[in-house]
Order: sequence, then C-alpha cells, then structure tokens
Amino acid sequence: MRILKIEDVMKKTTLSFKDIINNSSAGKFPSPVPLFNDKEGWVESEVDAWIRDSIEDRDIDNGSRTIWSYDSYDTD
Repeated sequence: MRILKIEDVMKKTTLSFKDIINNSSAGKFPSPVPLFNDKEGWVESEVDAWIRDSIEDRDIDNGSRTIWSYDSYDTD
C-alpha cells in the first residue's frame, strides 16, 4: 500500500488542491488519511479506483453523447 502526498494526487488526477479538498469533504473523492504532525495523505489504490470509476462513468455517458473525433473535424 502506498500513501500519496497532495502534490502526487494533483499530478495523478490533474485536479487542483482546492478541488481535491472540496471533493474529499463532499464525499466525491477519497478522503485523506491522517498521518502524524498534522500531515495527511491519500491511499493510492483509492485514488486509482476513483480514476477508473470516472472513466467508466464517462464511457457509460458516451452512449447518449456525441463524441468528438478527428474524422468529424473540418480543418478548412
């Protein structure tokens, strides 16, 4: 099991510090684990699961949404 610092979570998800904290508080993103000396970290497998769930949600939604592709992009 690996614990990630906030900077690592930000890089892995491309979310901002504020988005991670707000979504964690709202139950929409994994909560941090309290460590020591007022430090906290995120369990990497939980962050990875959140990313996988986001991809699955996107793929389910794509059934009812038109997806942009290079074939449909007019460069003229």
